[in-house]
Amino acid sequence: MSDLSVNSLLLAQSQPVLTPGESATPAATGTAADGSTTGTTQPAAQPSMGMWIYLPLILMIVFMIWSSSRQQKKERQKRDEMLKALHRGDKVQTIGGVIGSVADISDDEVVLNVEQGRIRFSKSAVQQVLRSTSSKGEPVVEAKPEGKTANV
Repeated sequence: MSDLSVNSLLLAQSQPVLTPGESATPAATGTAADGSTTGTTQPAAQPSMGMWIYLPLILMIVFMIWSSSRQQKKERQKRDEMLKALHRGDKVQTIGGVIGSVADISDDEVVLNVEQGRIRFSKSAVQQVLRSTSSKGEPVVEAKPEGKTANV
């Protein structure tokens, strides 16, 4: 063999092989309890960056879930207030699109007067109050439909 290849083999054997968590500089040698050195080297610890990369993503997901649940809570409270404020004579629309005025209210049911007679619905089927009346029967609020209308 040539001197160049022998020297490169010796050089390759003298350098330690590093694994992916070790540093290139050797750490201090260990010391035994009696004061003698053990001759072993301990690799320097490096913090793992893999978990820190996902932290912003996790925080964004937690924030989106929190804000969504908060918005749903506000909508649910607004709907509960609307259902508690129902009175006889209020003009309402159900989730099925039936429009009528409230004839009778119980704890969980509403009877509506429609063109063809009376229909009994679950109180939760009321989608919106179109026109509210006070307890004396006077109109108080005229609600506007939520959808856009086309001008003709």
